[in-house]
Amino acid sequence: MSVKSEYYIEVKLSPSEIAMATHLASARQSVNRAAGISNRMVGFRDPFEIDVDGVVGEFAVAKHLNVYPDLTFERRAGGYDIAFRGLRCDVKARPYNNTPALQVPEYKKDRDNSDVYILVEVERTNTAILGFATKDKVFQDENLVDSVRSGHRHYELAWEKLTPIGDLYEYAMAQSALS
Repeated sequence: MSVKSEYYIEVKLSPSEIAMATHLASARQSVNRAAGISNRMVGFRDPFEIDVDGVVGEFAVAKHLNVYPDLTFERRAGGYDIAFRGLRCDVKARPYNNTPALQVPEYKKDRDNSDVYILVEVERTNTAILGFATKDKVFQDENLVDSVRSGHRHYELAWEKLTPIGDLYEYAMAQSALS
């Protein structure tokens, strides 16, 4: 894992957790493709590898936050991955040797119900949670950039601009006090 900051959190997953994440990614991909839900990923990596990294990232965040991971594979397009203390969290995973930036597709600005986006770096059984950003921080005009896929755009925040995952509890408590 590449060292990013003193605030990132390493989470080691067991071989069983990786196997379960791989199986779940395969089941979700099969169900979504059969239902006609298109792949809207930002990059050009193999879609199955991206799906596995995504579920591995979800498992890592769930393990760190001590919440039950979403093990469902009913058809779905977008939405949040983890519920934590009233917050809807969308986990975004990146391979460890790739640009360590949170990337959220442009279409999610108006069609997503997530409160926060969490960035996880994935390298096989090792993961690192690099931080989170609120939807208000992500969906700023200055964060909108062209994707590597022609005709697509996404919101992007470098990991240095993310809030440490250790502050998520305080953020959740502050949000519940506002409700």
